[in-house]
Amino acid sequence: MHNTMTGEVVLFVFLFIEIIVGALLNRSKKPYNVAVLIVHIVFSLFIITGLASGIYVCIKGIDTGKMLAAISLYAAGVALLLNLITGLRLSGLKADNPKIVAIHKVTAFTTAALLIARIIFDIVKI
Repeated sequence: MHNTMTGEVVLFVFLFIEIIVGALLNRSKKPYNVAVLIVHIVFSLFIITGLASGIYVCIKGIDTGKMLAAISLYAAGVALLLNLITGLRLSGLKADNPKIVAIHKVTAFTTAALLIARIIFDIVKI
């Protein structure tokens, strides 16, 4: 397993932990438990940093020859950006908007699916 693959697996683990913490937040009522919300935000920052690092590696040409892997990484970045926007919107609302909650959940699982696709494409080198 090379360096970029290790980073992708760690990034997926962080995303998995964040989804679990997000499920805990979903079960709790507002105002959210501050400690759980801080953990969720910290893991979001880890994921953003890891994804930005992966995109930087692709742009610099260090990770070449894997077009589908790069596309899935860029798409995960877009999904994560939507997730970040809806998460910020949710933390500022007094009452949860079901549509924003649904978008937040869908973008989290979409990001996870795209990261899994990235890992698979990286393994088969496409």
